[in-house]
Amino acid sequence: MEALTILTLGVICLAAAAVGGGLKIYKAEFPHIASVRRQALLAAVGALAVGVALVLLFVTKTGGGRGDDQAASRTGETKVSPSGRLGSTSPVAETPGNVFWRGEREFEGTATAYDLDAIPGSPEGNDELSYDAATRKLGMSYSSDSAAWPGPGTPTSADCRRRVKTHRQQDIQVRPETMACLITDQNRVAFIRVKAFATRDGHEAAVAEVTIWNPR
Repeated sequence: MEALTILTLGVICLAAAAVGGGLKIYKAEFPHIASVRRQALLAAVGALAVGVALVLLFVTKTGGGRGDDQAASRTGETKVSPSGRLGSTSPVAETPGNVFWRGEREFEGTATAYDLDAIPGSPEGNDELSYDAATRKLGMSYSSDSAAWPGPGTPTSADCRRRVKTHRQQDIQVRPETMACLITDQNRVAFIRVKAFATRDGHEAAVAEVTIWNPR
């Protein structure tokens, strides 16, 4: 039975008890009640019905929003809040504002070194990252702030920073799908995934996906 129906019946019982019966509302008809005891009993039933109805209405109103959120959480859907802001039920590993640069780069196997703090304007600035086509090694020019990422999956900036701290190496042997973490001169974190090798102007280049995060 719906809450509004229970509420209506409760109000009718209270009204009938108040006037001592002889009341007809809609299809409900109450005979005259001479006994004060019966009037009190009818009033108690009415009050109980009103109380139950109010509780049901409160539960329905407050529980509906939680039910929608739980359903969205199970399906992974994005829910729009009353304020118009989008809220996602899944956590975000990296906020967009933390990414300094993301894209595809070609690192040529020449004497040129690349400044990861200046991408995509490199090769300029500090010479940090170099690729040796003869040995197919990638590494930082003047430090050991690099490490191979063994997987599985793509690391976060924190994952990469921890990897470099515990597995530092000067050069990283690369092949397609090799992944590497690096720390730049300006303390940014870079993640490189080598996709393939290509020839540019007679020189071999490593084609890679690069993500560089700002220092936190």
